[in-house]
Amino acid sequence: MANNANWQPVTELIASHSGHRLQVESVTPVSGGCINSSFKLTMTNRKSYFVKRNAITLFAMFEAELLGLQSLADTQQVRVPSPIGTCRSHEHSFLVMNWISIGESNRSTHETLGRELALMHRFESVTDFGYDLDNFIGSTPQLNRWNSSWKDFFLLQRLEPQLRIAKSNGYGTHFRNSDKLLINVEGLLNDSPKPSLIHGDLWSGNFMVDLQGNPILIDPAPYWSDREAEFGIVTMFGGFESGFFDAYQETLPFEPGFEQRLQAYQLYHYLNHLNLFGGSYLGQVQKIISKMG
Repeated sequence: MANNANWQPVTELIASHSGHRLQVESVTPVSGGCINSSFKLTMTNRKSYFVKRNAITLFAMFEAELLGLQSLADTQQVRVPSPIGTCRSHEHSFLVMNWISIGESNRSTHETLGRELALMHRFESVTDFGYDLDNFIGSTPQLNRWNSSWKDFFLLQRLEPQLRIAKSNGYGTHFRNSDKLLINVEGLLNDSPKPSLIHGDLWSGNFMVDLQGNPILIDPAPYWSDREAEFGIVTMFGGFESGFFDAYQETLPFEPGFEQRLQAYQLYHYLNHLNLFGGSYLGQVQKIISKMG
């Protein structure tokens, strides 16, 4: 039997959600994350939950992730773990979700993911760009103040903050012409795209597969965006089969000039990786900037 005192806030949250007061039968650490500690909690009724834990100071990160999961689920176009809620103790903050047993990916999985992602991007709800609260890309704060101009939103709330962080991290000599860079990026972007809800951090490690072979999106950093910005990180590390891109294109084709605009969206994520993980990403940042002139 697990030490229930350590998990009291979680058991109270589960009791409030389910209507049944249960105890924790077992706690199993789950690997894979680099920011949070993760666990599989199995209760005395044999139902299991996925729990993320971190310092109490990072409670806002879990609150943002909870809202992100709910936002993606609300489109009814993609699958996400069912969020139970957030809670905290004196030392820790927690995010609780239903447990999903992992299955095996196949070609159909990637095709389904591409089609469902396109349908989510086609979902219409707002007229401006932004989100209901600021959230996080990795552990980096991500601003989401509403703006009717996509160009202004992307330049002021995506690239400029990352450039400021890079300069404060000692990379200032590499970004002396940041004003020119922003002008070049502005010239690449679409003038008036339709706001689409994007996952925001969709690399291959942020989707999993259930026992039925269905793709499940996890760890979102969503906002209402030009849908093409989704592919800034989708295309960074690989892991998505050709069937994913084919199914997306069949459902919602890319517009002319996508390959050029993609450079701007990759730059945002490479800058973030530079700021989070250090100089091994500087070469990729410089390579993209050199292509922009």
